[in-house]
Amino acid sequence: MTQDNSGATGQSRLAHSHAHEGDIPGTVDLSAVEGDDTAYGQALYPVPAEDPNDPLQWPKWKKNVILIIVSVYSFLGNSSLTGPSVYISIFSEEFGISHAEASGLISYPNLAFGFGSLILVPLYLKIGRRPVTLLSLITFLAGLIGASRATTYTGLMIARVFHGFGSGVCESLPVQVVNDLFFIHERGKRIGYYTIARDFEPESTQLAEHRTFVGATLIMAFLFVEESTYHRPEISSNQNPSTHSISEEIAAEKSQFPIQLENVSSTSVPLRKSFLETLKPWGTIDHEPDFLMTIVRSFTYFCVPVVFWVIATYGLYIGLGALAFNYTFPHKITAPPYNWSETNSGLIAVASFIGYSLALPLTSTSDRLAAYPHET
Repeated sequence: MTQDNSGATGQSRLAHSHAHEGDIPGTVDLSAVEGDDTAYGQALYPVPAEDPNDPLQWPKWKKNVILIIVSVYSFLGNSSLTGPSVYISIFSEEFGISHAEASGLISYPNLAFGFGSLILVPLYLKIGRRPVTLLSLITFLAGLIGASRATTYTGLMIARVFHGFGSGVCESLPVQVVNDLFFIHERGKRIGYYTIARDFEPESTQLAEHRTFVGATLIMAFLFVEESTYHRPEISSNQNPSTHSISEEIAAEKSQFPIQLENVSSTSVPLRKSFLETLKPWGTIDHEPDFLMTIVRSFTYFCVPVVFWVIATYGLYIGLGALAFNYTFPHKITAPPYNWSETNSGLIAVASFIGYSLALPLTSTSDRLAAYPHET
């Protein structure tokens, strides 16, 4: 008998699945057999290891807490990066510079943000998510403190570039964490939550407030964001007979050796790490990915037409959106006929808040649509 688990694995027992690679390369057979945990009528994938330290086997509350922490980090990173764009005119008057020079306080930190991602993503693939997360938050916090104390244009620029580089991983980290912690049927909803949190960025723009929240996020990350890198054995179609034969084999083994099977399963499962063990700030170095080659490989994807198309269209969309909302609109609404005050120009973000709030109930749509043919 299969057990539906569409709401994620929140139970203390370990989840089980016999999903495996399909006969067609790149496909996965999600047919469930007796004893499998299921979601929307499908077997869980990726197949979790018989190990409570596998992130897929972690309690539901822990997964959600980690997702909230990295989503808050993404919100803070993005809002501190582009939020001050509505104050370009104020920066221009404060430092006695042109609007073009003042806009550099937004443009150059964005460049540093991109370079930070180029370095920090290969780094967390090499040494683990947790140490890079903590290092990134510390760098981000130091830059924000410097920016809040800056009294010159140069000092503010250096501090903003520093915190922009440090927060460069704040967008890719939540996506990686979702892939590490959640089964495939849970990811659409979680990515939706993260995206909404990230795009509330214009709602907060005060650097002094940011450093307080970033400090709190750093503490929460140290306490709860456990290392989620885990290498589980891959199950290929060659290792899996048909679902019918699996069910028969399991039933036969249970009927012939019920006591022995229970004893084996109880003694072979590793112990869960203690809370103190999860606080270790460093991870295990993965010698398989080459750090420099991972950086170089990022550029080779431009040679793949489909990937290039996605990158180009998404990049243009983000670029044009940033140009409109961060540079054009703040100037338009402070000029006639609108005549908004410069301090109130950030209220244009209310429209984004309303739009993303309306989209929140639809975040699980892709998960349900993907499972629909199987459910019927």
